Amino acid sequence: MEKWLILGWSETIAQVANAVASSPVREITGVITEKQALDPSYPLVDFHGLPETILLQHQPDVVICGPHEAFDFAPIARIAVQSETTLIVEHGNFDSILSFELEMLRHEATGTIQSVFPFSDTQAFSEFRKLVHGEDITHLSIEEKSEGSFTIDEAVQKFAKIHPAVTSLQGPSVQINAVTTEDATDGYFRTILVTVTNESGSIATWCLTPSNSTTSIEFTVKTPKLSHVLYSSTNTTTIDDLEIEDPTSLEQSVLKRLLHPSSADNTSLSWMRSAITMDTAETIPVSIRRKRNIPIHGELPTEHDTFKGVMSMVGCFTLLLILGIIFLFVLVDVYYLPTYRQEASDLMTDQSHMTPANRTPFFLRIWPVYPLVVLLLMQFLRRCIRPRD
Repeated sequence: MEKWLILGWSETIAQVANAVASSPVREITGVITEKQALDPSYPLVDFHGLPETILLQHQPDVVICGPHEAFDFAPIARIAVQSETTLIVEHGNFDSILSFELEMLRHEATGTIQSVFPFSDTQAFSEFRKLVHGEDITHLSIEEKSEGSFTIDEAVQKFAKIHPAVTSLQGPSVQINAVTTEDATDGYFRTILVTVTNESGSIATWCLTPSNSTTSIEFTVKTPKLSHVLYSSTNTTTIDDLEIEDPTSLEQSVLKRLLHPSSADNTSLSWMRSAITMDTAETIPVSIRRKRNIPIHGELPTEHDTFKGVMSMVGCFTLLLILGIIFLFVLVDVYYLPTYRQEASDLMTDQSHMTPANRTPFFLRIWPVYPLVVLLLMQFLRRCIRPRD
């Protein structure tokens, strides 16, 4: 019997949990959540304790991570990946730094991590994607309405949930630009506009504005012949004015992929896509602050890349420190230059004090060499990194 442990609860996680509970070869051993709207047959787990204790107690084969709520699921996720326990994460619940960290741990442990996307994996968007498949998309615009003003972190989270749908229609993004209108309340915004450019130069715009009535998302895909519109709100979901039944349900192929996460046919491409999407979304504050376009590299860092970055930073700091100390000595020397000249003249005439005991030791006179030698020796630490198979 395959054991599943659920961390957090949401509408998306509920669908996966129902599919697991209906399977004769799977069982839910525990759920960690604060929400009360939960099937009473699911056993609740007390989160107060060490992550290792929770995993040892339940020994799950699969761990699902949903919204964090009042808990921090990052330690359990790290341990699960290191122990080669399959991890399924609802997209948007982990930031890019933790996502890249888990990806590096996955490479070391050769485990499996899958992502489920709350918007682009739904039945409604699946039908919309099939409708525009094969057509030349000239422009993609998304208008999202939110209740009241919002912070920049909330805007990042909302864009992170939408961006996978953009990449599924237009391909990988290479550049992002964000502009915003600040509200009277400090730290809150009323409108934010994000423009994303893909490899072919086609652009997609995402506009987040406040609404007094209800939240909604409107996808508009423009082609040379006609346009297609996907409209979704709390009350209804339509594609070209045709209402969609059960629009928030996950696509059957997505559920099959999640229920068989360790299958040879399923790779961790969804997790890589999720990590890159979070990294893209988190460049929005940078673009707003710098008021310019920000390039998106779309590459997952490795331990070797991290090592090179750290060593470059340490090397630059060491060189600047040595140059700063030498510059300080030069300033002191110039300030006391007349006195030093007189002392030097006296020393030239009287050589009696120049004994080996009075001289500064040679190993102290070459002090600038030592930091550079240490820096060069640290380069060999790269040999300690285990090569990837």
